Amino acid sequence: MQAMSRQLRSEMETRAVARHVASLPHVTSSASIGGGDAAAGQRAYLLCASCHGVTGTGFEAGRVPPLAGMDDWYVAAEIRKFQNGVRGTMPGDAFGPVMRAVAATLSAENIDQVAAYVHALPR
Repeated sequence: MQAMSRQLRSEMETRAVARHVASLPHVTSSASIGGGDAAAGQRAYLLCASCHGVTGTGFEAGRVPPLAGMDDWYVAAEIRKFQNGVRGTMPGDAFGPVMRAVAATLSAENIDQVAAYVHALPR
């Protein structure tokens, strides 16, 4: 996405793309991670809820993205990227280190459980 976003030359273009993406119909996919226990994920999600909200709707003013209904495979992959330092290490990223610290508390099993729980949340 970073390479693609660099193609946008102005704030107006960025806003136009954002409006277009927001207007696309919501697509619900099936869970794809085997063994992800959403009930167990709800307990593991409690720490996430402090920023992303109890219902996973995020916090726009705080620039915290919504998670509700996201594909489980994507949520799990992103958490692992934070754990491995692929994400959350850019200079000036105020939220990355927080997310890295939270991700570090999750075991591999917890990651799949949180991903299953988030995927099951209604958008």
